[in-house]
Amino acid sequence: MYHLVESFRRNSKGPFNGEGQGALPGLFLAAGHASGLNVFEKFTEQIREISPNSYDWFIQIEPEQWTSSLFKGEPFNHITENVAEPYSKLMEEIRESTLMQKIEEFIYMVSELINNRRTESSKWTTKLTPPKEKKIQEEAFRAENLRVFMASDILFEVHDESTHVVNIEKWDCTCLEWKECGLPCRHAIASFNIAGKSLYDYCPRHFSVDTYKSTYSESINHIPEIGALVGTEETDLDTMHVLPPLPRSPDQHKAIIKIEDPDKRTVTCSKCKQLGHNKASCKTNL
Repeated sequence: MYHLVESFRRNSKGPFNGEGQGALPGLFLAAGHASGLNVFEKFTEQIREISPNSYDWFIQIEPEQWTSSLFKGEPFNHITENVAEPYSKLMEEIRESTLMQKIEEFIYMVSELINNRRTESSKWTTKLTPPKEKKIQEEAFRAENLRVFMASDILFEVHDESTHVVNIEKWDCTCLEWKECGLPCRHAIASFNIAGKSLYDYCPRHFSVDTYKSTYSESINHIPEIGALVGTEETDLDTMHVLPPLPRSPDQHKAIIKIEDPDKRTVTCSKCKQLGHNKASCKTNL
């Protein structure tokens, strides 16, 4: 989104109406994060009113590839941490270390992360991980006062600030929040209450505490130090020294094979009858 907004700023063209060019980046972000199609259209319409040229650019970058309301793929909601940052920071701190020391430090970092998360998750008593459990309970509280009409065993009409249709078989609600974050929205939970369903049966397995614990159940073992390997039966001391390759032999040491031309005529001296010279260069005194 950061790079898209910067590109949007550079490509925003006038004439500008209303609040002008300064309001466009905020509307761009709001449209990208809008969970409902009607909310998305509200913000895109505001962009068009301010700058039709900017709106045309917005539509050309295929909103279905990056906006929450139009995205067709599997959503992952958001990323809360740069997964490469701890590794990059560690490598910067041990820049002068040997390769083996860097490997050992990296293994230690990952092992510590696994152990900490295993210890932390052992204290959890909820069915979902704490952040997801908190969110689902907030949605359940908001679902208590909603009016629900049961159209069939799987279809429900839920009246909130607006009317939404919930399909519990397809795990879908017209508010799009269920699809966006993976957890049932308040409209879906209200439908579960009417149908006598458990909301946890409609939560993705990867949000459960059991899955989280399984993820960090195995440990990563440390690699023995190289010094401990020297002198063992399996290791030859000579193999511990890695030398650069030998330089290529100079050209003058290469064997040169002379091949005679079979078509070349041999000269015979007419004076001494010897091969290899003629009469003019003959040194024989007769």
